[in-house]
Amino acid sequence: MKNKLEKLLYRKNTLEFSLKKYQQAITCYGELSKEIDKRLNKKIYKSNFEKYNLQVQKTKNDIELANYITSYKNSIREYNDTILIEVDKLKKDTDKIEFKNYEESAKELSNYEMFGKTTLMSPNVELPKMINDIEKHIDLLDKYEKSIKEKIKNISDNYELSKHKKELFEIQNHHLTLTKRLNERKEYYLETFLPKYEKELAEAKNNLKFYLKLAQEVVDKNIDPRMTSLLEQYDNHKDEEENLWLFYTALKSRLKSIKEELIKVKSDLKIQLTRTII
Repeated sequence: MKNKLEKLLYRKNTLEFSLKKYQQAITCYGELSKEIDKRLNKKIYKSNFEKYNLQVQKTKNDIELANYITSYKNSIREYNDTILIEVDKLKKDTDKIEFKNYEESAKELSNYEMFGKTTLMSPNVELPKMINDIEKHIDLLDKYEKSIKEKIKNISDNYELSKHKKELFEIQNHHLTLTKRLNERKEYYLETFLPKYEKELAEAKNNLKFYLKLAQEVVDKNIDPRMTSLLEQYDNHKDEEENLWLFYTALKSRLKSIKEELIKVKSDLKIQLTRTII
C-alpha cells in the first residue's frame, strides 16, 4: 500500500505542476490569438503579405493553444476522476493530503473562446477534422508562399531580401512536412482506423445495453468507483451519436479489466460480469 501511495502522490505532484504550466500557456497563447484576431478583423495590415503572415501566425498559434487546452483538460480529468478516487481508497493513510481545486482556474481560462470550443474529441470526429485542418493550413501556406515571392521581386535591400528568402525556405519546408503528415493521416484513417471503427460501431449498437447493465451491477456492488464516473459521462453525452463508439470502447475495456482483476483475486462476488465473455 505504501508503494502505491508513493506513486499516487508522485503523479499528483506531477499533475499539479503540469496544470500550472498549461494554465500559463493557455493565457499566453490565448492573448496572442486575440491580438492577431483584432488586427485581422480591423484590417491592420498593409499588404497581402502581411495579411497572410498574420493568418499563418494565427493558425500556428491556435494549434498550439488547442494542444495545451486538450492537455489541460486531460490532466484535470485524471486528477479529479482517477487520482482523487484512488487516494480516497487509502484514506486512513492520507488524511493530511491536500488536493487543489482547479475549478476557479478553469473558469478564468474559459474567457478564451477556443477553450469553450476545444473538447476531448472522439477519434472518429477528430481524425477527419485534423485532416481538414491540415488541408486548410497547406492552402494558406500556398497563398503565403506566393505573396513572399511577389514581395521578393521588389526588395533591393540585401538584408531584407535575405530575411524573406530564409522565410520562404522555411515555409516551403513546412509545406513539405505538412503534405507528408496529411498523406500519413489520410492513409491511417482510411486503411486502418475507419474499417476498425465501423466494425466496433456496429458491435456497440448491438451490445451497449447489455454492457450498461453489467456496469450498473459493478456500481451497485461498489466494486469500482471509476465506473460511476464513466456512466455519468455517458448520461451527459448519450444523445451525441459521434461519441457512442468512444464510450463503448472505454466501457468494454473497463469491464474487461474489472473482470480480470476479480478472477485474479478469486473474488466470491456473484455477478454476471464474471460469467460473461467480453
